[in-house]
Order: sequence, then structure tokens, then C-alpha cells
Amino acid sequence: FYGEKKNKCIKDLNFSVYLDGFKLGEEDIEVLGDIILNITTADLKLGLILYNALLKLKEYTYKNIYTLEKVKFIKIKEKKVKDRFNVFKTLSPIYAKDINNKDLDIYDEDFKLSLNYISDIYLKKFRGTGLKEEIKFIPIKMKMHICKEELKDFTEKTGRKYICLKCYSGLFSLEGNAEDINILLQSGILYRRSFGFGMIELI
Repeated sequence: FYGEKKNKCIKDLNFSVYLDGFKLGEEDIEVLGDIILNITTADLKLGLILYNALLKLKEYTYKNIYTLEKVKFIKIKEKKVKDRFNVFKTLSPIYAKDINNKDLDIYDEDFKLSLNYISDIYLKKFRGTGLKEEIKFIPIKMKMHICKEELKDFTEKTGRKYICLKCYSGLFSLEGNAEDINILLQSGILYRRSFGFGMIELI
């Protein structure tokens, strides 16, 4: 809990998942190849804890149904932002919302406000100071997706099994302070990062 709100504290962990071949069923996904899990964090202490834990982990059981076996574990050298203007690609969809929890379009003026708002809050939490300057987001080649999530709290509140979110993936640029953007590159951008959204890669 964060204050009186459940799970509202911004997490330092971000991840994305890639399936090497799959078939969609009505309720499940049949994986035909490997599952690649990418994990990133701007928190060095948390990163070391995760690194040591994953080295020891051999398999993981999810919902007492699915068992994942670790094949190999690779530490990837991170890329660093050096300039004000940089191009990125999404490794997982990015998601933005307004103060009323309404999904935002990347071409909406409120999208920029949402990006700067949540980035400023996260940086204040992470290092004690917020954005050094405004971040500009420029779509280059982006595609919209509807992502479905199964959330217990949402189902209990609405009676619907899935929450549907309007998200985007593809290429875009960020312009702003290099230190700010480097931390966001490590932590992920925008909302629902600890749910596997918002992982980006410098290209």
C-alpha cells in the first residue's frame, strides 16, 4: 500500500516479454518456442538483488499451473543517452492516461502533459529532484494496440474479466535533458511499468 491506496507507489522495476512463436487460445497462450524476459531498473541495489536471485533460480511456477524453466541468463550492456535528441523503439507497449484515468492518444496534447507529469514524479522519488527540463515526445512510426489485462480488483469493481488499455508500440524520439532520459531509459516510461508496459530501447 502507498498511503491509503493499494499499489500506487511508483515501482523501480520494468520488464518486457517476447514469445518466440505462440498460438492464441480463448483463455491461454500456447508457447511454441522460448520466452524471453527482459528486466531493467534504475535502482542499482534492486538490480544486484535481482541479478543474484535470477542466477540461482532454475524454474518458476505461475498460478500453480504453468512452470517456466530458465534456459540461460544474460546480462546485457546498457546503452547510454549522450545527446538531447534520441530515437527509441518500444520493447513493450507504452501507455498514457489523464487525471481521470482516460486512455490518451499519442497525438493528444495531454499525452505530453502525462509523460512529463509521471516522469517528474518518478524522478523526484528516485533521486529527490524532478525533471530538469520538459521532455518532448515525437512519434516516428507508431502503431496502436488494445491490450487486455486480467486484474482481480478491476473484476471485483466492474464485473468485467479484463481491463482494455489503448497502447502504442514502434519508433519515437525523446528530446530533453540527457540525465533525465537516461534514468527513464533504465526505469521505463509512462504508466503501468511494473505490469510490463513502457520498456524502451535506444537505437
